[in-house]
Amino acid sequence: MATVTIMIADTPRGVMLKITSDERLPEPGEDSGSIAQNLGLIAMELIKQEFKAVTGKEFQACTVQ
Repeated sequence: MATVTIMIADTPRGVMLKITSDERLPEPGEDSGSIAQNLGLIAMELIKQEFKAVTGKEFQACTVQ
């Protein structure tokens, strides 16, 4: 059973949207993951879609490790 957290924060360059899990997240197209992880990934995708619908702007993905 995974614990999943979605963080949304304002940053100087825009908005940061981050998902974390205490277990490995499934890769795109991979048939695995817990229900919580899958719901978290669905929520992230819906946020991106609604961002475009509300603002008219594309969501710019940026990964910094």
